Amino acid sequence: MNEIKRFRLFAYTAYFVFGSFMVGFSAAMPSIRVELDLGYEMTGLIFSMGSWGFIAGAAVMSLLIDFFGVFWPLVLGLAILSSGAIALTVSASAITVAIAHLIMMLGASMLEAGIPIMAGEYQRRAEAVRTSKTNHKNPVGLGKLLNLIHSFFALGAIIGPLLIAGFLGMGLSWRVFFGLFVSFAVGCILVLFSLKGFQILPKPASVIPAQERRFGFARSLTFWMITVGIAMYVSSEIGTSSWTAIYSSDFLGESPERSSLLPSLFWVGLFVGRVVFSSLVDRLGPSKWLAMISIIGIPVVFFTLNPVGGWGGLAGFVVLSGLIHATMYPTMQSLIVQRIRKGIGYALAVFSAIGSVGSSLSALAIGLISGTAGVQTGYQSIFIYYVATMVILVSLFVYFWRKQRT
Repeated sequence: MNEIKRFRLFAYTAYFVFGSFMVGFSAAMPSIRVELDLGYEMTGLIFSMGSWGFIAGAAVMSLLIDFFGVFWPLVLGLAILSSGAIALTVSASAITVAIAHLIMMLGASMLEAGIPIMAGEYQRRAEAVRTSKTNHKNPVGLGKLLNLIHSFFALGAIIGPLLIAGFLGMGLSWRVFFGLFVSFAVGCILVLFSLKGFQILPKPASVIPAQERRFGFARSLTFWMITVGIAMYVSSEIGTSSWTAIYSSDFLGESPERSSLLPSLFWVGLFVGRVVFSSLVDRLGPSKWLAMISIIGIPVVFFTLNPVGGWGGLAGFVVLSGLIHATMYPTMQSLIVQRIRKGIGYALAVFSAIGSVGSSLSALAIGLISGTAGVQTGYQSIFIYYVATMVILVSLFVYFWRKQRT
């Protein structure tokens, strides 16, 4: 197996583990709430702690990449993620669950910031190999590659809640799941060690001032439009994934086992969408695709948050909502990698951190609204974040279109 194929094996496995841990935690939350007697406010705080861990991981990763490249920081990120999962299995209070979640997401954030940089290098190498064989330029689309990598996140997000539901149905604890998947994270580290020769970040030229090299991206309007868009998008995606199970169990009165299937169904839609739609991203153009799919999604997301037909109607629209959300995050991430030339490590870190800020604040807001006005109102408030995402993505498309015309 050549190095490029080993990279794909590593990226797919790492994102599978990432998705399993992250969405498995949301699926386990109804059972955690019952076991630890948690209120809505504390539930929102625990979700928020994960977002702050993601922010911290992005900051740490940007500094480490600048000094050490991407290899050793990724090893550290996987080790931290595994440590957080182990801590979660032995947590006995709301505080320890919140800290374990923070540690897990700190490690996950380091993967999120590092792997796309490796993917950009992979795309350039694969393009060079294909060009040398065919004697003409036939690029491998980065948008498609990142969508495929993220599809394994979705696959893990599907399997994680299914396993949790299975364990609960057999009378086992949700803790068994997190202990089980630590072995997959260790496997990722072993595959990563086979990529030591994969030189990702060349040493910067001495003629470029350090501040310009690291923070030149901050002057890009494109960067800030995408980054604000990702904050709104993550609020919508994570809000749906995290609170659907709670809405089902507390408002619709469904069992924790049945409710825990809903995040998995959401990620079924995300997985299918990323696999099926990935080639359309590069064919239509990233910004055009983002504008189009976000507009199409307005009625779908509305009925996901205002379901008819009980659990069955909710489940159907949750899958469709996953299809709508599927390509947005990796496609916005590919725009960052393609269009930002200076300080890409820092740019991806800020991109991830601001996304996490949006997720954290929205988690707190949904928790507070649910605690004061009821879980139905809190759940329905997610629609605000999706509409904001659509407005930003349409504005981004118009901005690119006008730049091309001039």
